[in-house]
Amino acid sequence: MLALWNFWRDNITMTDKFAISETFLNATSPLTPRNAVAAIILNEDNKVLLQLRDDKEDIFFPNHWGCFGGAIEAGETPLDALHREIHEELGIDIKSASIEQFINISFNPKVTSQKNVERYFFIVRIKNEVIGNISLGEGHDFDFFTNKHLMGLTNVTPYDKFGLWLYFNQNRILEEGEM
Repeated sequence: MLALWNFWRDNITMTDKFAISETFLNATSPLTPRNAVAAIILNEDNKVLLQLRDDKEDIFFPNHWGCFGGAIEAGETPLDALHREIHEELGIDIKSASIEQFINISFNPKVTSQKNVERYFFIVRIKNEVIGNISLGEGHDFDFFTNKHLMGLTNVTPYDKFGLWLYFNQNRILEEGEM
């Protein structure tokens, strides 16, 4: 896996990292949406760790930046799935104390669908010394972004961009009757 990581790290240009790929634009592979978890991973500088997804047509939003996470497997709770996915994708174990449930986005993937898909977002705060232990197990790349930078990117998965926007704009969002 490390050899593949080194290949991608050495062969992807900065333009590739921030462009909408032909794979995304031309993909025809069938996709099956599933309930999933997403980690808004923040370092001590409040920058968000995002993954540059693989450029494969059989995944949602290839070559897009997105939160680490993934599908919830049968019998798993969202929190169990979060721990498993972070370990698989980053090679690190996160302590439960650093995790906070944030929001749940529910969407219907197509007009004829009778079932909503759930995406559970968690805030995960990591210490800067943990960053050196990261071993990318999935995706092209990873990087930390400021809110301003990531909101300006065109290739961020839409549901993750919405979740991230909500996180960084909590102080602007009022409940009915608040003022």
